[in-house]
Amino acid sequence: MKRKLLMPLIYVLGLAAILAFAAINQAPSEPVQLTPTRTSPMSLPPDFRETYVQYLVVERVDAVVRYAYIQPEALENLQRGEPLPIGTQIIIEAYHAQRNIAGQVRRDDDNRFIPDEIFPTIHAAEKRSEWSREDIASSTRLNGWNFETFDSQTLELAFENRNDCFVCHDTSAFRHDFIFTRNIIDDFISNNEDVQYFYCNRPDRSPCRL
Repeated sequence: MKRKLLMPLIYVLGLAAILAFAAINQAPSEPVQLTPTRTSPMSLPPDFRETYVQYLVVERVDAVVRYAYIQPEALENLQRGEPLPIGTQIIIEAYHAQRNIAGQVRRDDDNRFIPDEIFPTIHAAEKRSEWSREDIASSTRLNGWNFETFDSQTLELAFENRNDCFVCHDTSAFRHDFIFTRNIIDDFISNNEDVQYFYCNRPDRSPCRL
């Protein structure tokens, strides 16, 4: 009698062990987390704010202030009546404007935005005579210009759809060598290198009529 009761128990325990073993082996493993990597021939000088020339301040309706920089050597070419040279790099960084305790935008004595927190990314355009296919994020060729995005804290590459940069510059800045601030650079030189100021009534990164 005891043997009859023992056999079903052994069967049940054995079946449970088999099911548990199968469940362990069929359990999905943790997915492998891969960090996307991308290299770029473009880089930002860590001291660009000191070694480049700031030629423009753009304040936008959404309380954002942008600064634009260019190498002094590129400006010297323009002063001699020559075009922007190969190797020209233009850098644009953005800051949120400071606000008071009531949430109102603060301004300085010249009624300009006071910059506060920097945006996560810095954008750059660079002109070269040749770029490899891997360097260009679009099939469009904009007179040698390429575009890149960098982390504003580390100045390392940041991930962004750079094809959008090509499309925007191609459709909206083609009359100015595909650079939105190209005419502002000329104004900067003509006005004894006084930093140019522009207010844009469009938010985010929408093109403005500079």
